[in-house]
Amino acid sequence: MINLLPESHINQLRAAQHNTLILKYIFLSLVTLVLFVGIHVFTYTILKISEDSSNSITEENKSKISEYTNVKQTAQKYKANLSTAKALLNQNVSYTTGLFNIAYYIPKNVILQNIDLSPESIGVPVTLTARAKSYDDGIKLKDSLIKSDITKDASLLNLIDERANTNNGGDTGFSGIQKDYPFSVSINVIFNDKLFEPRSDTKKRATK
Repeated sequence: MINLLPESHINQLRAAQHNTLILKYIFLSLVTLVLFVGIHVFTYTILKISEDSSNSITEENKSKISEYTNVKQTAQKYKANLSTAKALLNQNVSYTTGLFNIAYYIPKNVILQNIDLSPESIGVPVTLTARAKSYDDGIKLKDSLIKSDITKDASLLNLIDERANTNNGGDTGFSGIQKDYPFSVSINVIFNDKLFEPRSDTKKRATK
């Protein structure tokens, strides 16, 4: 085959073919780049959505944990208050029982004035103060406590007729309990474990 085209034209055709091939490569490269960028953008978008969803779930869980913690703390506080109330109730019942047991042995013409009761009162000296109508009544109180089943020991600390401190030795100026029960009695008592135990016989012990 004889090529009748001039050499310059042939070179132009070859250059045009090369340019077309280069353009194809450039186009394919752009398409590949666009696809690559698109895939990365899509992947990033998916990951971002997943991250936002995870953060939302995490915050929601934190909120639930915080609510649970508050509920738990409230429940623990309520439980502690119940335990405290139960302990106080038990103590009140014990103190009431203890006072009843002491009153059980208080003879006629004597009234209890003061005593400091606590769970630590067992086995240690406790001062009991009372008022009596006469000297003999104060002695009867001491004897009654000694013979009781709630004490280990009882001893008289003092038994004073407060009327003796007045100028005329009478009850002038006295009124109320101080007039009716002029003798002040202090007794050192050591209680045993039965002090806070309920009695089977609830009727007050008969005393003379």
